[in-house]
Amino acid sequence: CGTGVLGFVLLQRGARAAIGTALDPRAVECASHNAEVLGLDDRFDAVEADLFPEGGRVDCVVFNAPWVPETPRTRLDRAVFDEDGATLRRFIAGVSDHLAEHGVVAILVSDLPERLGLRDPGDIERLAAEAGLRLLRTHDTPAVHGRSRDASDPLHEARAAERIKLLVLAGRADPPTGPPA
Repeated sequence: CGTGVLGFVLLQRGARAAIGTALDPRAVECASHNAEVLGLDDRFDAVEADLFPEGGRVDCVVFNAPWVPETPRTRLDRAVFDEDGATLRRFIAGVSDHLAEHGVVAILVSDLPERLGLRDPGDIERLAAEAGLRLLRTHDTPAVHGRSRDASDPLHEARAAERIKLLVLAGRADPPTGPPA
């Protein structure tokens, strides 16, 4: 859940409820506090969990995946670094067990690992297909952050070309037409 921002955006765009999960209790506390400040705490729950909360199935799962398949060294690193891509693989393999019939999954990820040779192009799509998920659509946009513009950064060339992708996947049953609610 981090700060809870993705859940808050969904709530402000009409979602009835949102649940954010994090392993770090400080992230859960931060997201809960932010929900209260924004007046969304009646529809947002932050829970300490490893990827998925206990309980029922949901219509939509949004995952802001750790982007770089390298070893995290600090708590903060876990938001960006995912040793050998294990968290991303576990998420993709297990998400169908948490989706309602006709549920959809949205995965937000950078293509920087592909540009650096740390992940093969198409790996996420392949993992999704192996898990029985079907790619509905992909959106992408150029990365816009300080390092993408910093010519002194040793990774400047890759960061300047970096794209942020949103992959929208269908669960095992065909979803209804149109965007997720």
